[in-house]
Amino acid sequence: MNVGYVFFGLLIILGIVFAPMAVYTTLLCVRLKKYHHELWLSLGSPMPGLANRYKDQTRILRFLRLRQYASLKDEETERLAAGTRLAGRVFLAYIFAGSAVVFGIVLIGKYWKTL
Repeated sequence: MNVGYVFFGLLIILGIVFAPMAVYTTLLCVRLKKYHHELWLSLGSPMPGLANRYKDQTRILRFLRLRQYASLKDEETERLAAGTRLAGRVFLAYIFAGSAVVFGIVLIGKYWKTL
């Protein structure tokens, strides 16, 4: 089996896992800007993208981690925030698992011949 295919597969899965996180985060930031402008400003005007990076990522992450969106009493915002949290967790779990796979492949490649 060619290890290149494994790495290519891991990259494809990374894109598949990253896409929902990017979409949910963008939709949440746009919704906060449109319907909860004061809160959006207090979070540092987060808006993902290449040209406009998060000014303070810790504020939006804290907002999501502490589930402060529940106090808004806005079902759509709560749904988007919960989706963003879930997508972020899946992304982080994949990063951890994918790193473990790559680490294992490197170790096997290094020590397989010496066994």
